[in-house]
Amino acid sequence: MKKLSYFLIALFLIPASFVFTSCTPDEVVTPAYDILTEYMEDQNMDLGSIIKYHGATDIKFVAGAPAAEADVAGFLANRYVIDMRTAD
Repeated sequence: MKKLSYFLIALFLIPASFVFTSCTPDEVVTPAYDILTEYMEDQNMDLGSIIKYHGATDIKFVAGAPAAEADVAGFLANRYVIDMRTAD
């Protein structure tokens, strides 16, 4: 009985492996990286676009804090500040 069950399993698995793994040799598959790159460029989310703050030419997305304390209020008025520290 055990040999019969092994035979039936093999009888169904071998044809199933051909059905689920058969690809035509001329089929062109686009790599996922290329699809993602094209999508990001179309949505203006590629690195060259997100470095600039909302598409502006003079304000960068990542900017250092001003050195003078008098300039801090003006600096914070134009930007969103995200605190990435953990709350320990």
